[in-house]
Amino acid sequence: MGRRLKIAMISPGTFPISGGKSSSIEMLMKKLANLFQKEAYVFMFGKGFRKQPEWETKGSITYYRYTSSKAKTYINQSIDQLKVIKPDIIHIENRPRFAKAVRLAIPNAKISLYLGKLVKYEKF
Repeated sequence: MGRRLKIAMISPGTFPISGGKSSSIEMLMKKLANLFQKEAYVFMFGKGFRKQPEWETKGSITYYRYTSSKAKTYINQSIDQLKVIKPDIIHIENRPRFAKAVRLAIPNAKISLYLGKLVKYEKF
């Protein structure tokens, strides 16, 4: 048996991850994470919501929840943690600019970008 994959999933950061006010994207991400956790460690990045911990682990899924501040943006906080985790795959939902920022910060990362609706193409 080989080692378990590490998969990072980055939400757009607009709605809370794993909360009552999650959007369809965050709910889909959670369903995918539940499927993946049998075979991989999953790290989910999303917006923080009051009364939710900044990070927690449930099964093989670890949640990181951030809020933007003047010091650091949501994606920069996520990138800092990605550098620590060193995931095998980084899946990004609906944010080409996030993919570009991750590519610049972690040049050898395997990045998957899902665009629900392609509005504009950006090379990253």
